[in-house]
Amino acid sequence: MSSVSQRMLADVRENIRRLDTCTGHQFTETDARPLKQRYTCSACKGEIEFIAHLWYQRGVKDGRQVQ
Repeated sequence: MSSVSQRMLADVRENIRRLDTCTGHQFTETDARPLKQRYTCSACKGEIEFIAHLWYQRGVKDGRQVQ
């Protein structure tokens, strides 16, 4: 594996670790290009794509309805 690929893989793993260990996400949009939106959590600095953010928001909404 090339050094570039190794660095990319390390970055992905670090992002997953940040997201998995966060105690409470607070996402804000950091890239507003159409179909390329990205969101960054202000708590853990983890990043997600717009589709993941849509599903996250849906889960939050549904979770509030259950309570």
